[in-house]
Amino acid sequence: MESQKSLFFQEESKRYLSIVYNDEPYQSDIKKLFDAEKFDKLLICTFVSSPKYFFKETKSFESIE
Repeated sequence: MESQKSLFFQEESKRYLSIVYNDEPYQSDIKKLFDAEKFDKLLICTFVSSPKYFFKETKSFESIE
């Protein structure tokens, strides 16, 4: 018989976003990367499924390549 799962059981979620920062997988909060007060330039290679989100997050940068 299959064991029951707790009401609070959460399966490991799938990651649909892969971020590499300084040649390492980035595991922290994505908002830290889109901090235009800390960085003035953003160099990015992306496929964006939501252009609205991307433009909202990057509009404060002086330069985006």
